[in-house]
Amino acid sequence: MKKLIFTVVTCLILSLASCGSSADYEAIHKKLERDEQPTAADYSAMATYLEDGLDKMKGLQDDANGMETFEKEYPYYFEFAGALTIGEASGKLDDSTKEKLEKVTSKAEEFKQQ
Repeated sequence: MKKLIFTVVTCLILSLASCGSSADYEAIHKKLERDEQPTAADYSAMATYLEDGLDKMKGLQDDANGMETFEKEYPYYFEFAGALTIGEASGKLDDSTKEKLEKVTSKAEEFKQQ
């Protein structure tokens, strides 16, 4: 289970190349569903969501139902990772969001070493 979770997260995090927020993640999700362009604040919130999700994933690594728990608590994780990848590739991310993504990538690498 740990390897599956790590593999999925690492692929998404590394493709970015580089829930303590009050952001409305459902609103961001709906915006993405409507193919609306995320704002700089949306991208920042998505990066925070990924960081929080990765921290949660670390805590679930020994849980037999960890992936199920993770998907319930972070239902937009993979969608946001994809949106951030597209945003980065198209030059839409500000420096602060890029720094957050670098932090997420670093955390993913640390998780890999465990």
